[in-house]
Amino acid sequence: MSSVAVSSKPATEQLLLATMAGSEEPASMASLLKKISKADRPDPEAAEFAMAQLIADGSAHQFPEKQGAPQYWNHPPAEFARRKMLEKLETRLLSRREILKPIEDLKPLSGISKAEIGRIFDRLIADGIAHKHPPFLGGRSQNFSAAKVRPHDYIRDAVTKIARKLNVGNVDLAACLAELHDQLIATSSSKAAAKRGYVNTKPERDSREDSVRTAGTTPAAVSTETIRDAVLTILAELKANQFHAASYVPVYAVRRAIAARFGTEASGHNRLDDIIRQLRNEGRLRLVAITDLNVPADQLADAIPGMGQTLFYMERHA
Repeated sequence: MSSVAVSSKPATEQLLLATMAGSEEPASMASLLKKISKADRPDPEAAEFAMAQLIADGSAHQFPEKQGAPQYWNHPPAEFARRKMLEKLETRLLSRREILKPIEDLKPLSGISKAEIGRIFDRLIADGIAHKHPPFLGGRSQNFSAAKVRPHDYIRDAVTKIARKLNVGNVDLAACLAELHDQLIATSSSKAAAKRGYVNTKPERDSREDSVRTAGTTPAAVSTETIRDAVLTILAELKANQFHAASYVPVYAVRRAIAARFGTEASGHNRLDDIIRQLRNEGRLRLVAITDLNVPADQLADAIPGMGQTLFYMERHA
């Protein structure tokens, strides 16, 4: 015959303990009793007596009054402070003061000293639960969070401060960040592709070049519409083959393919650049500026000069 372990505490005390265990914070006796079904709910006098017994043996703890009613919980004030700290740490990067000051002012912790609250936080740091992070741009206070450092927290803070200082609106700020994002992705992709051997800077001879010239069409006679179509076709071909591992196709690769197919007059800056820009303005392709100018000089020369920037990459839109 199997035996079942039964708590030695009276039924009312067990009910109160179970109810407090399901609460996220201290609660009044009235609130605790409401959570107990009517069939099992003890009368208030018996509940008060049972709670006094739980407090006496350390199973429950009384907190300062809230709206005139004492608050009860099965955890001590230090655990309440600890849980509130963890809640703060889970939100975002905060300084020590930003975490502790609101907790110090909580009514349930009015009986615990600021020094003790500080020691609780120090234990979270020592146990590796709270992680230290460097100050934000222009700040002096260390930051803390439950997670390891995330660069975007610092980027967000820096961008917000810069936008505020320059009085930049959200629309302009979003456009600036989108452009910066494209530049960073393009640079990273290009370097990765070059490292893996995907980038071939020598243009391949296109057999269609011979067919054009055999037919008696000189480079100068190639129409703008023909070059427009060729740019989009070549861009798609390069992305599918030579640059399949990169996010974008370099302008120099398209220019050299145009030169191989139609001659240098068609691929020159004074003609091809305007055609590519027109395709960009029509939404047929996108141009991305380069952020790292540490690329071969010939590739840079074959890019498209812009206003204070060099348009180095292309991406075809659907």
